[in-house]
Amino acid sequence: MLANYLQFGDDHVEVRYIKSHRRFAKLTFNALKKALQELSEYFRLTEPFPHVRAILAPDRAEFDRLVINLLRVNIETPSHPGRIAQPQKTDIVFLSPPAYKQHSKWEYNLGMFRRLAFHELTHVFEEYLRPDLENVPWWCGEGLAVYLSGQWKHDDDLGWREPVLESIKKRTVPDLAEIGADRSLVYDFAWTVVKFIADTRGQEILSRIVRECAEPGDVFRILGEGVDAFERNWKNWLLGGSNRIGSG
Repeated sequence: MLANYLQFGDDHVEVRYIKSHRRFAKLTFNALKKALQELSEYFRLTEPFPHVRAILAPDRAEFDRLVINLLRVNIETPSHPGRIAQPQKTDIVFLSPPAYKQHSKWEYNLGMFRRLAFHELTHVFEEYLRPDLENVPWWCGEGLAVYLSGQWKHDDDLGWREPVLESIKKRTVPDLAEIGADRSLVYDFAWTVVKFIADTRGQEILSRIVRECAEPGDVFRILGEGVDAFERNWKNWLLGGSNRIGSG
């Protein structure tokens, strides 16, 4: 399946690519190596993380083929033009940056791509560390990836901060149940929930949530408060000032 791809990397990170995309293979390798180091330190791993493999698909059709046949992830075909990466276990398929203009809705930006690599590797870490990924609220995983990668702070083109600022202005922050039921709200608001936990409870609590959650209610058990109290405190924190999410 990867017979026509070249390989670049080391014992920790491997990138597969076509010859004309070698520059982006090196960029991807460097981005993932940096993210691997930072995430290993953040979660205080005591053992080396398993080997990570990234594949740079040169077009949309190849991206979809790899996601379905290599990762075994069911997606629509052709996939949405906003979808440019998909992780599964320790593999990540990226749409290679030279294909963005024709095969995606995004324009290539070096910083944005580095943060995308960090985002996807966060999902890889989460799957590796969590006892049961399927039973954890969706907002928790996506919020963690957007928060730790810094996308919430730097990538306004993704459109994930403006809805939050607007909701603060109108004082209409959605409930956690609404966020969990609406994919667009997950990307817009989940990182604010994770940031609230990090700002008010610290890194260790976030790490425990990632490592120990095996049931939907475990997040609040670890936090030591009920859903209603947590939701009320998060909303009050968020409505307390837009500067808390990096503006103003």
